[in-house]
Formats: sequence, structure tokens, C-alpha cells
Amino acid sequence: MVNLEALARLPGEADNVAIAGRTLAAGTEMEHAGRRFALSSPVLEGHRFAVRPLAPGDQLLSWGLPFGRAILPIAAGGYVCNAAMLEALQVRNLSFALPAEPNFEDDAAVYTLDEAHFQPGVQAPLYAEPRG
Repeated sequence: MVNLEALARLPGEADNVAIAGRTLAAGTEMEHAGRRFALSSPVLEGHRFAVRPLAPGDQLLSWGLPFGRAILPIAAGGYVCNAAMLEALQVRNLSFALPAEPNFEDDAAVYTLDEAHFQPGVQAPLYAEPRG
């Protein structure tokens, strides 16, 4: 049993998905916040997996921000994947099978600039000596 932090990153306190620090094998067992779980499939480096169970409709949070919404139940240790990711990975010569179907859809907040209240920052002074 390995602590999650040895294998992945969980950037925000409220995050419910972690980012794999390297490609992780299916069955890799880990512990986080007093819970133990195993990865249900391999997870590629930089890809995400759930650190606690998620129900359909739950937001997926990474870096404290929502980026998707579960469309199927996702168990702790489940590879989180949307349709675009699965389609893109189909052309790669992976040594393992990908999940059969997506378990989340994109659902990121749309940012709208409030131009009436925008206040630009002050330009930082230029460095006195040019770089060589």
C-alpha cells in the first residue's frame, strides 16, 4: 500500500481526481484520506483518476476547478475519461485496453470578462541589464 502522494498529485484540497505522476498499472493500491483503493485500469502519466466514488452528475474537480461532470458512476481508482480522450488514444499503440466508454463529459465554467470593472495591473519595470 502506497500513499497517493508517492504516485500522483492532488493539487487542491477539494479535488476529487488526482493526476498520475507516471503511468500507473491496473491494480496499483494506494491510500488517501484514510481510504484505500486500487486502480481499475492502467492510467497514463498526466491523466486523472478518481480518489473517491463519484455519482452521475457529480462535478470532477482538479486544481480546485470543475472540468467535467460524471455521466456514469466512477469508483475510487477509476480512470476518468471523456469521449474525445478515448478517441484520441485509439490511434496510439498502447499496451493495454482503454475503458470501453467515457465516464464524464466536459463541463468547465465559462469565463466572461467584466469589462466595466476590469482594472489592469501595473507593468513590472524592465530589467536594467539585458540578458546575454
